[in-house]
Amino acid sequence: MKKIKEFFKIKYTKSKSKIYEISIICFIIDLFIKFLVKTKLTPLKEYEIIPNFFYICFVKNDGGAFSILRGKVWLLSLVGIIMLFFLDKYISNLKKPHKLEKISLGLIIGGIIGNLFDRLIYHGVIDYLLFKFGSYNYPVFNLADSFIVIGIILYLIYLIFIERNNKDDSRGRKHKN
Repeated sequence: MKKIKEFFKIKYTKSKSKIYEISIICFIIDLFIKFLVKTKLTPLKEYEIIPNFFYICFVKNDGGAFSILRGKVWLLSLVGIIMLFFLDKYISNLKKPHKLEKISLGLIIGGIIGNLFDRLIYHGVIDYLLFKFGSYNYPVFNLADSFIVIGIILYLIYLIFIERNNKDDSRGRKHKN
């Protein structure tokens, strides 16, 4: 029972709250853009931005990335909620988060919240970014998806280049530049 109580104990600092500030900013930007797309664009109509390359196209996706798990909105919502719970727990246990770690986690959480909001309110995610490469159309996605992917990439960079070097330094080894 003691371990369960410790698991739910929340330990935030001003430094950690920056992660949530970044998340809120990402969510608000995503929400605003999706509002514009939903209210100003015709569904499935492509609006050319950069000829033969970049388009805006309002699509409602009731699945996950690349439309996997189509129609499983509640399952995907549950996965998002669980991810938010574990990320929050992870953040509460951080000692002194690095700036890149704060940015990456903020982006990931903001993106998850953006897509979760859509699933709960619209029963699907509002996608609108479309890239075409010759005859290939990349699947339509949104800014929240981009926040998640960029956040994961930045977090991997943090783990590989910063966290690993910090561990090497703490063991008395010098890291390579």
